[in-house]
Amino acid sequence: EGFGKQLLWDACRRIRADETTFFGTGDETRDWLHAGDAAALLVRAIDHASPQCPVANGAAGEPVSGREGLSELFALL
Repeated sequence: EGFGKQLLWDACRRIRADETTFFGTGDETRDWLHAGDAAALLVRAIDHASPQCPVANGAAGEPVSGREGLSELFALL
C-alpha cells in the first residue's frame, strides 16, 4: 500500500504498528510547510486576493527526501 497525501501521518502510523516496509526509492522529495505557517500565509494572502488567483509556494524551498524524513521519524518514534 502506498502513501496518501499525508506522508508523515501514514509513516508514523506504520512505524508504530511495526510496519517497516516503505515503497519508493527514498529519493522522492517534498517541501514541507508547517500548519501554523500555512495559516499565517492565508491571513497575509487576503490582502492579495484577486480573480487572477495568483499561486505562491509557502514552503521553505528546501526539499527533503523521503529517506531523510523517515530516518528522522524512526529516530523520534
